[in-house]
Amino acid sequence: MAGLGVWISARSQENPTRSAASANTNDVSTSLPPRCRTDQLTWQVAQRNGIAGGSIVLKRLHNISHQGCSLQGSPHVHTFVTAHPSTALPFRQETTYAPHPSGSVVIAPGGWASFYEIIHADNYDPTLTLPPMTSRWRLPGATQPIATAISPSHTITGGYRIITVFVSNIYSGKFPSHTPGIQWSNNSGHPPLPARQKKDRE
Repeated sequence: MAGLGVWISARSQENPTRSAASANTNDVSTSLPPRCRTDQLTWQVAQRNGIAGGSIVLKRLHNISHQGCSLQGSPHVHTFVTAHPSTALPFRQETTYAPHPSGSVVIAPGGWASFYEIIHADNYDPTLTLPPMTSRWRLPGATQPIATAISPSHTITGGYRIITVFVSNIYSGKFPSHTPGIQWSNNSGHPPLPARQKKDRE
């Protein structure tokens, strides 16, 4: 993809290990370890699959601390113009999340968790100008970002007018479960399009 779509893919590849988090087992008892702190986890872009009009990106969270922790729900992403965070984006971005939070995920010390994003781009405009932009991801319930991606420092000409992003729940382990149609191991397949997505309220 051109414009923002290229930036999203390229930034992820250039920064394969940004802070991130989680995962080992789903806790079935009534007692859970404390919620994961941002400084307990590292972030990694594990796979990227091309699909019609976009891509699906697998991201992993790794517990680098000596304490277990738990997470529930979806990471949240916020994109803004780097120099002027309060101004409107030059394109329409619609971010949705898994409609129902999954069960709590317990991440043991040294354990992993994972989630995925489905990114679609529509209405390419060769005259659209894209200033430097920043995207930040934060864990469920966290206030500080666990990962930050910044687009090139120069203005880009040409981009998509509509960007849609779906963010899944966090799952235990290095590969999300319950994703029929996605073959994570060989980096192929097409993800199911989620229904009744929850609008971003940020």
